[in-house]
Amino acid sequence: MSGWIKWEKDLETDPRVLRMARELKRMCNAMPFHPVTLVCGGLLRMWAYADSHIREDDTLDLGAIELDEIIGIEGFCSLLPADWLVEINEKTVELPNFQEHNGVEAKRRALTQKRVQRHRNAEALPDQDQTR
Repeated sequence: MSGWIKWEKDLETDPRVLRMARELKRMCNAMPFHPVTLVCGGLLRMWAYADSHIREDDTLDLGAIELDEIIGIEGFCSLLPADWLVEINEKTVELPNFQEHNGVEAKRRALTQKRVQRHRNAEALPDQDQTR
């Protein structure tokens, strides 16, 4: 809950996203955006909501239909693969491993990794005074 969500640059070409986009396109005749854009936007909305409301056990106190309403895409949750969303019952869903990827500890690890990489890059630069 630190105000950011982990986004991997290859998410748009992830086979799970592409399958969801193909099914979403089949379900809807007219779409205001490219299906991949809708899927990625829906994922971002879901993950942002979860970042604020998810419990330690990776569950949300919402059912899939309620989560669809928050995301703004009817039937979105039914298209999600089981490694992204599991419907526990009509009032609870689980986002498997959400805390591992986006929890406070995961965010701390990512920031540490970024800081270490910056430090390594700075050390790798040759001393400009010695190159003259």
